[in-house]
Amino acid sequence: MNIWGMLLIPVSLAVTAMSFDCASHIPDGRLITVPLGSSLTLNCSCTCEGHPVRVTWYFIANISEEVEVCTVNNELPMKNMWCNYILKNVQLKDSGCYYCKVTVDIPSLRHIFCNGTKVVVPDSFGINDVLQSKIFLITSGTTGFILIVIIVVICVVQRRRRRQNVTAMSSNCTLKIHDEPPKRITVPLGSSLTLNCSVICECSTLCLHIRVAWYFTANGSEKAASVFNKSFEEKMWCNYTLTNIQHKDSGRYHCRVRMDVPTLSQTCSNGTEVVVDMRCPIYTNTRPVPLARRKQSGKPGTQVAAGAPPEGGFLWKPPLTAMSSNCTLKIHDEPPKRITVPLGSSLTLNCSVICECSTLCQLKVTWYFTSAGQEKTASVFNKSSEEKMWRSYTLTNIQHKDSGRYHCRVIMDVPTLRQTSSNGREVVVVAEDVFDQSMLFLILSATAVFIVIVLIVLICGLQRKRQRQRGICHSFNLSQIQTWFANLQTFLTVTVSKTTLSQADIQRTQSDEHSSLSPSNSSAPTTTQCVPGL
Repeated sequence: MNIWGMLLIPVSLAVTAMSFDCASHIPDGRLITVPLGSSLTLNCSCTCEGHPVRVTWYFIANISEEVEVCTVNNELPMKNMWCNYILKNVQLKDSGCYYCKVTVDIPSLRHIFCNGTKVVVPDSFGINDVLQSKIFLITSGTTGFILIVIIVVICVVQRRRRRQNVTAMSSNCTLKIHDEPPKRITVPLGSSLTLNCSVICECSTLCLHIRVAWYFTANGSEKAASVFNKSFEEKMWCNYTLTNIQHKDSGRYHCRVRMDVPTLSQTCSNGTEVVVDMRCPIYTNTRPVPLARRKQSGKPGTQVAAGAPPEGGFLWKPPLTAMSSNCTLKIHDEPPKRITVPLGSSLTLNCSVICECSTLCQLKVTWYFTSAGQEKTASVFNKSSEEKMWRSYTLTNIQHKDSGRYHCRVIMDVPTLRQTSSNGREVVVVAEDVFDQSMLFLILSATAVFIVIVLIVLICGLQRKRQRQRGICHSFNLSQIQTWFANLQTFLTVTVSKTTLSQADIQRTQSDEHSSLSPSNSSAPTTTQCVPGL
């Protein structure tokens, strides 16, 4: 019997037609294999000479035991009759030989036996056996474990590549804060001041996840309050600006730098003492005229441009923050000298200037870019400053044309013209290494094909083993395997239409040809139909 045909359950079979000239007792009976839990119909028909008959069904579980399962008496003298014996929800105990006996009392006692049918109910059959077997469970578990390991490895590799694309820090990175002079600053009332926190991260790559916090300690008070907190990945400095300085702003300011990745480390600056000079107020480029002078001019509220102080008036002009003649400039180049950045990302280049003076410096910082393979230099950033001791240049949405050498040049105008340049940094733009999703699809597809092949081999091996145990041996050659695949394709196309036939439809079809008779007794849930012929 074809393996695919036996998967169609419930099964309804009509077997063993009987007449008066049939054999005496189950010689070479027919063998039927029935799936567990399905239904089976055994048919017994006979031809009489118009005498009443009695039909008895017998079941033989083994050679030494014979059980009468059903007896039906037909009191009407009919010529043709039959009797069906139906097994529902077939179990293992229903395996054995079934045959019917027809007894005629008139005009003489005669017994006629059918050939009988041997019914075999296996533990499980076909694909169900494979699904419930230990081999399938072991194979499924191993395959699932392999898939999980592959997915985890892919995720770990992809995560490491992403970290490499943004240039993750190594575990031996250390932090240092460069405190720029002076340690004590005196500022006029109402002016502005920018405090710098220049961070040096000793790593072979750019530093990530650095958090800078500014703290202020008032004179006579030990309590420190955080006044600035910001996270960034590329910038190696952080400024805190005080505007419209008042007397309450006098105190000590220091910054604290913390690095979270890969290990937690932090450091603090020495701090800067800020003293607000109440004697030196700051005015704009115009000055107020005293009341006496206003009366003389006859123009109340007149604003006079800054210059020599008028008679009876006052004018304060803050001294120019000139640098002494021994001022020197230095540029601190933070590592690395060569930076590799992914395509489309952002990069901030820093120019940290050290001005060795006792006062603030008036500087002009210019950034230059030399394209790879070209000697032409172009200025890309130019801005003047008096207080800030650093300049950064940010590249956004980096493209291949941005590859090249970047360096900054610092010029000091007062009191003498001096300038210095940084060593520069080589920026290399590389295409982002994105994990190929097609490779994942190929791996999963190959794994699925391998699992299907293993399942087919297991099904064929188990089926062959079971057929050998039943004494039915078949040679598994190439043509038979091709036939199985053809049957599989046919089975998949017609399964939907065949499975729509319910057991009620099968019984309705049988009722058009037979009439039902009530069963007497049975060891299993059974239904007996005995219909006399017309």
